[in-house]
Amino acid sequence: MKKTITALMVTAGLWVNAQDLPYTFTTTTAVYQEFSDGISINQGQTWDDPEWVVPIGFDFQYMDLTFNSLFFGGLDGYGGELLLGDVNGTSFQQLMPYFQDLVDGGFFDETPSESPVSYRVTGQPGSRVFWLQWSNVAFYNEDPPHPMRINFQLRLYEGSNIIHFHYGPNANLDDTVIQDYNGIVIGMSKNMDFNELTAEAIWALSGTPENPTPVAYTTLENFYSGTHLTTSPSPNTQYVFDPAMVSVSEQDREDVKVYPTAVIGNLNVVLPGNVPGRMRITDNTGRLLADEAVRPGYQQFSTDHWSTGHYIVTVQTADRMQTIRVVKY
Repeated sequence: MKKTITALMVTAGLWVNAQDLPYTFTTTTAVYQEFSDGISINQGQTWDDPEWVVPIGFDFQYMDLTFNSLFFGGLDGYGGELLLGDVNGTSFQQLMPYFQDLVDGGFFDETPSESPVSYRVTGQPGSRVFWLQWSNVAFYNEDPPHPMRINFQLRLYEGSNIIHFHYGPNANLDDTVIQDYNGIVIGMSKNMDFNELTAEAIWALSGTPENPTPVAYTTLENFYSGTHLTTSPSPNTQYVFDPAMVSVSEQDREDVKVYPTAVIGNLNVVLPGNVPGRMRITDNTGRLLADEAVRPGYQQFSTDHWSTGHYIVTVQTADRMQTIRVVKY
């Protein structure tokens, strides 16, 4: 349920300095892996406008700040947004994997929880992954009997500081019903001050969920009235925010594509045109681990034989090159 702070902020207006998103943003498709071995946050209780504190389990750097916990209860306390920072302070960083008015499916009927929220940490120190999972979540602004459901995850990667928003199966979604704003809101913010009503930037995805563009807003009022995603992301859609800067020109980055930068299964390579290329993989010490041909078009390479850690992947043709840092989990 929307909180009164929203109306106050819209009336006052929140001025920010527009700037480019300080991440390399990529849209990918990956099989949604729901986990059942996590730690329950709601402990079987129904919820609406939750206010939970969740430990990340390691130090995570968001832009130029470091955090070790997340707090439910952000801009509107919707349930699909989180704050990084001291909950007793005034300046917050905000992650919005799904900024809609969410509620436990059993909330209105006062039944046991139908929408568990849980987390877990996997991997070894130095390359751990924090998983936060919303399961079978309903929507507050839908009239009963509440048949709509969605599943999604947030993942934070230790060391690389990569952020993943990943979307799973949904049921009976009607985006015209569930959205409070002009579209489905997904994004993040930097240095939002709830007392002074200021922030450095608010970014939200705009366009189709298959090919979105991050947009920076200069006022909170414009953020609320802005044009966001046309619909909710389809199952298996994954949004990757990577703080690492690739060592190629903007034109090369558009032409040669290598993703994702945080790898669990396959590494994807897209080579434009009809000319083959080569892919070189080295570890952090510079030791060459692979040097193999890449055919034009789309190709997948298995990383099942890779050890956990950081790698440098370079894909090169006669006139193009793409180099990225990849973390294997």
